[in-house]
Amino acid sequence: SQVAVIACTVPELVAASLPRAIPIINFLRGIAALGHRLTIFEGHPSALAAGADGADTLIVDGGMEPLLDEKWAVIAAGAMRKPRILVVTRNGLVIQLGHKS
Repeated sequence: SQVAVIACTVPELVAASLPRAIPIINFLRGIAALGHRLTIFEGHPSALAAGADGADTLIVDGGMEPLLDEKWAVIAAGAMRKPRILVVTRNGLVIQLGHKS
């Protein structure tokens, strides 16, 4: 399946410390090891529709979620085939979000 991921992609932060820039990196590695295709992108409003386009699942790094535009879930869900949006916290808690169209 195709999994889109909103996470920090700032090159300087990723180069300095990948686990700090993307705390859920081990979770994402596990998903990739199961054969899912991952697309990781920054959660800028202009990137949401393209980043989520055609994805089966959207995973949001819990540290990024509070920084997103207030309508991010609606925009992303509109680009997905069958919207399933999850937020994964630093400690591995997975929260499924509902959204309003």
